[in-house]
Amino acid sequence: MGLRKKEADVKHRVHEHYYSHAKESADIHIIENVTEYQLQDYVDLHFGNVGWDSRIVKLDPRCFGYGCARPRIYGIIWNVAYMGQWNPDFPFLEVLSALQEANLKDYCTDFPRNGWKVCDLNQMVRNSRGRTECKDGSLMTLTTNSGSLFSKASRRVMDPVELFTTHALPLTSDQSEAAGAPPLGVASASKTASVRMAGNAMSLPCVGAIIVAAILGLS
Repeated sequence: MGLRKKEADVKHRVHEHYYSHAKESADIHIIENVTEYQLQDYVDLHFGNVGWDSRIVKLDPRCFGYGCARPRIYGIIWNVAYMGQWNPDFPFLEVLSALQEANLKDYCTDFPRNGWKVCDLNQMVRNSRGRTECKDGSLMTLTTNSGSLFSKASRRVMDPVELFTTHALPLTSDQSEAAGAPPLGVASASKTASVRMAGNAMSLPCVGAIIVAAILGLS
């Protein structure tokens, strides 16, 4: 939807159309958006408090040991009459905490970890220093305009494969084997298109954690 134009953005029409048909289109919805997004307000407005329930949380890949700084709002909204109440044996936040403590990156050693040393050469900045790595050494949030992320450690611009793998999305055969999933089909995409997609991608560990929580908590 965009933070600048907000409801004036033409994309907001699609946004409103989605919510206006949400109750009829599915019995469960998993929604991701930026942290400024007022998801609870949309849930209250379009789903109400009768017949539907929700769980909303802010997650960051760094919660699960990955080096990409990408805090986002994630929400599960479901039809109670069809899906039932949340299973009390699997409290939502406790499931996420258990996954966090499991340090998921230990199960996938072929993906990037903390220790990125990068600066964005492409984005407009207000100071000469530019946007640099986070204080904890992790990679800043990618955007669709992150085509010139320069690795200080490697002394070169990061390539699209590295940008995609900050989300733990498999592109190489080794990554595919480690993830137990087919590689992402971006071989025919240009570098510019790949960078834009990587900058607009969701974090796989965060999405996975939300799906695991939904599977455990809902019948």
